[in-house]
Amino acid sequence: MEPERVNVLAYFTRGVVTPIRLLVKNRLVTIKKIVLVTKRREGLSEILTFSLQSETSLYVVDFNKQTCQWKLLSSTLI
Repeated sequence: MEPERVNVLAYFTRGVVTPIRLLVKNRLVTIKKIVLVTKRREGLSEILTFSLQSETSLYVVDFNKQTCQWKLLSSTLI
């Protein structure tokens, strides 16, 4: 799967990013659980990778802290 840009509703508190909903292919997905968060650097950018669980699927998304862009890396039915 090629990474695609997605819109994410998230809140930011004291430097912590918490995704709440994703807009994937014109469908609003509510996040039930954040399974894992990792961070890495790509050049000057810090990238946070989230594994997110909804009622029916598991999503992996990247958040670029420098550009504030979200990318959907994968989605899997559970």
